[in-house]
Amino acid sequence: MQNHFPLVSIYTCVHNRADKIHRVFDSVKALDYQNIEHIIINDASTDSVEPLICEYVKQANYPVKYMSFEKNSGKHAALNKAWDMAEGEFAIQLDDDDELLPSSISFLVNTYYN
Repeated sequence: MQNHFPLVSIYTCVHNRADKIHRVFDSVKALDYQNIEHIIINDASTDSVEPLICEYVKQANYPVKYMSFEKNSGKHAALNKAWDMAEGEFAIQLDDDDELLPSSISFLVNTYYN
């Protein structure tokens, strides 16, 4: 069987999670699956999360799309915007305080194609 490595979009909507967002960033960086894009929507956070996101965007070795809302629009509006920005064959929502296991995406892709 031919190997298939589709683009996987991971989207994270953030609101005031400066204390937790490092968990998301660390887990995405540790993934063993390379063909990803990470979409981050900051829903008008008032804490110090934005500089953390900007530093993450600079350091990432995969595409990161970032957008910040000026006015809090709620999780559904942020999710809809992230979904509109996603280009992957698969999309995974990763909340702003969640983590992925390093092999989680490769496992899902391999399971789908095998």
